[in-house]
Amino acid sequence: MPRHTKRIKIDRKALRQPDEFQTLTSRSMNWAAANQMLLVGIAGAVLVVAGAAFAMNRYRSAQNDAASAQFRSAHETFAAGKFDEAGEAFATVVSEHGGTAFGRLAALYRAHTLAKKSDASAAATAYGEYLATSPTGYLRQEALVGLGRAKEASG
Repeated sequence: MPRHTKRIKIDRKALRQPDEFQTLTSRSMNWAAANQMLLVGIAGAVLVVAGAAFAMNRYRSAQNDAASAQFRSAHETFAAGKFDEAGEAFATVVSEHGGTAFGRLAALYRAHTLAKKSDASAAATAYGEYLATSPTGYLRQEALVGLGRAKEASG
């Protein structure tokens, strides 16, 4: 007969014994009482690490917000046809926030502004700099097309 179908007989002696949960709980509470300073130190270290992670996340978020605002302003200037001002604004975004997504995108738009200003050799150089640091994807393809057009325009 399978083991699970057999009747389990529990006697009074077994009922008087403490169960496993009670035993483990009392052991862990005794250990915690004996090692209270260690537990306080671990809790403090966890709080410090969590605080540092939170502060770093807030810093990155602030950097992304600032880069976003500067990029948006530069893009509005670009859309208005003021390519000299837009090129300088995109260069500022690249220099101040180059590690953000908007900073990397600003490098591509800086090359676009140079191409729109009919400065083909500078545009080719800017596209080349963007391609040296850009990841793969559709923006890389756009930069390659711009690089080809700039090289064709410069002869």
